[in-house]
Amino acid sequence: MASRDYPNPMRARRAKAVAKTQKLIGNQGTCRMYGFGVTGPNPSRSWIWIIGGSIAFCVAVAVMTGVAIVPGLLLLYFVRWSVNQPRGVCSADQGLVVTRESIWNANPKSVVALLPPDALNARIASTRTHVLVELGPDRVWLRRNEHNILLAATEARANGMLSTH
Repeated sequence: MASRDYPNPMRARRAKAVAKTQKLIGNQGTCRMYGFGVTGPNPSRSWIWIIGGSIAFCVAVAVMTGVAIVPGLLLLYFVRWSVNQPRGVCSADQGLVVTRESIWNANPKSVVALLPPDALNARIASTRTHVLVELGPDRVWLRRNEHNILLAATEARANGMLSTH
């Protein structure tokens, strides 16, 4: 599919992720749609804790030493990545493919699990903005929009609405 055939947001990134995931799974299936998620605690709350913890740490250091420090954005990115590791979820002909994404460029780098298509329905929890689903060994937080995109692709494939070429 051309990148214009993928839904927004992140249309071009989604198209690249589909192509990279297809290389990972080879002839085990055909990747049709890709969604982005994270493992770990609720991603909305983890940002609050990371930012709040950074501010508290900086204030504590300033009070104890009299020297003000400010963490860089790269440090905050690595902390966020260690707390909420990115996962990709690919809707393929044979089911779902969960991938581990690279810290450097967010490309899929390895397959975590191959699952049946109905695994997306295994909701554990949900918030106003995210849905938590059990996908193999991981609990993955997907934005509601990503979850809906993946559900639509999985249902369309099951109903034979997506082409096979």
